Amino acid sequence: MACNYCSAPKTIDSMSRETAFKVVDMAADHATRQSLRNVCLSFFGGEPLLRKKLVFDTIDYSSRVAHEKDVSFTYRLTTNGTMVDNHFVERCRAVGLQLALSIDGTKEAHDKHRRFRNGSPTFDAVSRAGKTILQELPDALAMLTLNEDTVPLLFDSVGFLHAFGFKQVAIALNYASSWSEAGLDDLRLQYGHLAKWYGEVLLSGGEFSLPLFDSKFINLVTPAIDEGRCVPGRRQFSVAADGSIYPCTQYVGLSTYYLGNANNGAGPDQLKLAELAAEHLGEIPSCEGCAINQRCNHTCGCKNLASTGHARRVSPLICTHERMLVDITDRLGEVIFEAVW
Repeated sequence: MACNYCSAPKTIDSMSRETAFKVVDMAADHATRQSLRNVCLSFFGGEPLLRKKLVFDTIDYSSRVAHEKDVSFTYRLTTNGTMVDNHFVERCRAVGLQLALSIDGTKEAHDKHRRFRNGSPTFDAVSRAGKTILQELPDALAMLTLNEDTVPLLFDSVGFLHAFGFKQVAIALNYASSWSEAGLDDLRLQYGHLAKWYGEVLLSGGEFSLPLFDSKFINLVTPAIDEGRCVPGRRQFSVAADGSIYPCTQYVGLSTYYLGNANNGAGPDQLKLAELAAEHLGEIPSCEGCAINQRCNHTCGCKNLASTGHARRVSPLICTHERMLVDITDRLGEVIFEAVW
């Protein structure tokens, strides 16, 4: 595929079996040092299903490591759906591999940006993959990337994915693109429609989740104090095909955030991790005193890098979006609270 909003480097680089196994060893050792018992291996691309055998070889290897080092592993994989088949999905169910399918909603919304390399639309192929996935994995996640020109289709797109059978839809803005004031006004309108509908679904007992709103419900009760904030390298690492270690996917290839290489057996540089933590735990100066400071995603380095090119610089887009989302979610919360109590 050639999705025009994709930020992944266009490369033929592919991780070797040896490097993948070294990553598993590194993850287990790091978890042991941090007194953690659970590790999630997330397969990401590009398109990870180009290496199906390696995915399952890595999972099999991690099962042996888990036995030896008293660490449990869970597994996630994000796919564009073009290489999904029945055998693959059956194997996912057998090993407990959780799938996320990139699908941007209705055919009109999806095909605006997610196309094959020859320019032809991908919706039909991806929707077939969705049906195959949900037959075996009913809790699979739909991942919807939102661009300004697909905002008017958002409410219909979420409704489509709900009717399709997905129990959870993750909505992510394309922070790397430019958004107009009119586009953000449309977004507020669509979020409002979506919140009203979501409230009705929740109050009717429907089994459905929109993390977009759920996350704001959660951090109303448990504010995003320092311990819970996004700090590079605190909760996850991303490993490039050559074994290079970075704090997260958006950081891959940035020399400033290079943490070492999984192939050398030493794991991430602990001194560098401490430096990153010290740099990122402090409040971003432009956000000091903000009323929604503790409920905002302004500390997410990946979003900041995508929108401003700097992990500690917050764009007007993020600020506007977060204020909008908190306001709409709190109104939804009041409706639900009044209905329940």
